[in-house]
Amino acid sequence: MRQHAPIAVIVTALAMALGFLPARASSDPPVRLTFWRRLPAAHDLSDADRIAVVYALGDSEHLRTFVDVFVEQSRRSEDFDEVQDLSVAEQHLYGPNTAGSVFRKLRGEYPADVYLGFNLFTCAQTEKSAAGVERDVDGVKSAVTKHWVETRCAVRVDVIDGHSGKRRDSFHIFGDGSSPPSETRSRESHERSAWNAARHTALNAAESIAPGKVREMIDLDGSAPDFDAAALRISAADLEGARHILEQQLARHGDSAALAFDLGALSEALVDLPSARRYYDTAERLAPTNAQFRTQIRSFRHWASMANHR
Repeated sequence: MRQHAPIAVIVTALAMALGFLPARASSDPPVRLTFWRRLPAAHDLSDADRIAVVYALGDSEHLRTFVDVFVEQSRRSEDFDEVQDLSVAEQHLYGPNTAGSVFRKLRGEYPADVYLGFNLFTCAQTEKSAAGVERDVDGVKSAVTKHWVETRCAVRVDVIDGHSGKRRDSFHIFGDGSSPPSETRSRESHERSAWNAARHTALNAAESIAPGKVREMIDLDGSAPDFDAAALRISAADLEGARHILEQQLARHGDSAALAFDLGALSEALVDLPSARRYYDTAERLAPTNAQFRTQIRSFRHWASMANHR
């Protein structure tokens, strides 16, 4: 259904067009462009929508905790339509190049874009202690020794192509956990520490395959030609419309650094990286000493380089 601009926006735009509203003053607060920037995953699954865990092997009794937390966390991601856990029922094992009837049967029963395998899951624990002083309810000091357990878990994640059955990547994930300090050593402290470490390892593994998001804010340069009309479109969440308005000014104002910068920011928010890079380069060339431009352009280039290398 076609969405119409709010009446206030339409009236304001008409008044501006007829010259009834004053242009923005230099003292006016800047228009802030706010958007979510998508950060690439540390281990890209190539836009996989469906994933399935097909094996989980290790020598720790907290392996199941790791798998359960990983699956639960991955299911919360907006990037995956389906996350299955076949590790208990199936336990399919794969070499570097899996093919044949076993893989065809798996794919026929449980189709997925990517199959994941967890191997070599293990946890190492270290007992720690430290001396200290505590006060009782009467304020009397007494020496105490606190004990706790630190655990580090590790796992190898195998990424198996859902169409060919070939292992296309393997990487290691780690996670740390600790028990609360206690005046006595206990089996419970070991269990609590290991559970925390297994859980943190699972969270790290889920995070490593899911793209992240960060909220980005850019103060636009209000001195760009026809900026007020573009600002109205931004306030209506029409970034494409705002960019179109500013692009119409390029023929007459190709030497405007503010225009180039604002177009770069809008292109960045629209995830049009080639256009953003081109406009930002122009803004930098036209205003090489502008500190605001330099900071934002440096941030964009850093993000763009990460996106290109992952």
